[in-house]
Amino acid sequence: MKSLAARLHAIETKRIRLQQRVSVLEPHVVTARPRPDKWSILEIVEHLVLSERVVFGPLDTLEQRTPRERSLRNRALYWVVMFILRFDIPVKVPSAALRPEGTRSVGDLWVQWEASHAALHRWVEASDTRVRRHALFSHPVAGAMTMADTLRMLDVHLDRHIRQIEGLMR
Repeated sequence: MKSLAARLHAIETKRIRLQQRVSVLEPHVVTARPRPDKWSILEIVEHLVLSERVVFGPLDTLEQRTPRERSLRNRALYWVVMFILRFDIPVKVPSAALRPEGTRSVGDLWVQWEASHAALHRWVEASDTRVRRHALFSHPVAGAMTMADTLRMLDVHLDRHIRQIEGLMR
């Protein structure tokens, strides 16, 4: 089993590689929608940033959060969401807060994403291992999650949307 720091490092590597690939694209490619009902690359990147913000919540309040109880239903729904993400099963976005607007620049999104990950790194490095095992995070469908569950889902979510972006780039 990967440590939290190792999992976060692997996610960072993917995120940076994605940033490098998208940053060299022409603006019209980044904002082009393949169909009116499908997201552009810009909107996918915005969705990734929004998703982390929703699931992690304000990272500066982690130490003050009350751990949530993980019900059997939460645990089952977690695996349902993971299955959907891994196998690219099309679903509607489960929360309006995760829906991109497509109005921000990709540069602004990179800055926001970088700041969020820097805060996440600081928390993982500074937090007590017992605290990290608490369900401090919440997904709109899966509910309460631990840091390990959250990073696992984040990794799979990122992979799903990288595949989507790569398809749009072809």
